Amino acid sequence: MIKKVCPLKFIALLMLLFAPLIFSQDVKILYSVSMPKPSNHLFEVEINVQNVKSDSTLDFVLPVWRSGRYVIFNFASGVQEFSANSSTGKKLKWHKTDKSTWHVEASGENNVIVNYKVYANDFSIRTRGLNDEDAFIDPSAVFMYIEKYRRITLELKVIPYEGWHVTTGLDETGENTFTARDYDYFADCPVIIGTQKDFEFNVEGKKHIMSLTGNGNYNADTVIRDMTKIVKENSDFWGELPYESFTFFFRLTTQDYGGTEHINSFIINAPPLLFNNREKYYEFLSVCSHEFFHTWNVKRLRP
Repeated sequence: MIKKVCPLKFIALLMLLFAPLIFSQDVKILYSVSMPKPSNHLFEVEINVQNVKSDSTLDFVLPVWRSGRYVIFNFASGVQEFSANSSTGKKLKWHKTDKSTWHVEASGENNVIVNYKVYANDFSIRTRGLNDEDAFIDPSAVFMYIEKYRRITLELKVIPYEGWHVTTGLDETGENTFTARDYDYFADCPVIIGTQKDFEFNVEGKKHIMSLTGNGNYNADTVIRDMTKIVKENSDFWGELPYESFTFFFRLTTQDYGGTEHINSFIINAPPLLFNNREKYYEFLSVCSHEFFHTWNVKRLRP
């Protein structure tokens, strides 16, 4: 027997389910990050949450995870000098409710601005690193989120150290300004800031960028040729390229040889002098192929 559902109850249920989306449309979240003194390994972060007058409290959470690595992290241990203020400079009360959550009393303010610093000095596991040479940010290791606003569009402003530039898979909206459709997408788009060399090339009508950090004995044209082959083979296998652009991040280093897949990029730490050794270079290409295959399997196909 099929019971009839009251239309008013059905509408009420829909409103309950979608209320967080409906009432968060006017909320804006603006992130910014700077690195004025790279030698101190500190990123300086600001989160400006606008149009939140209806919220009495906000919980800012720093993840204990990052995409592509299935372990629990303690990213919160690197957070220093946390503060919360209104747009008029009024100090807002806050306290921690657990090791990764900062509970802020919004007190009816329309804008809540949070500032903190993050110690970052580990490039090996591709989470967060900053030194005199360059910077690497996996957003989940640096930027907090608010659960109730996790699914709204956000903006990021990067203020690079003098002479550095930014490379990321995020959509660029202005000079060093980017946007993401929601926090989860944001968390899956690494950001490189430094003097990396970026090479743009086209495969099947889609933009691809090869970004190399560090010095090595590579030939850029050769690596681009082989990345193009990997892209075409996967495109033939899967039937399409499911992105508008893709970035290959290569960090040439003697630390931790390995890679991580992301939604429209991958990052690989690789020895800087492998490119003239046929066996080692083929091993490198196999890692590239493996990480690129994840663009479909895991990133878009799940159980």
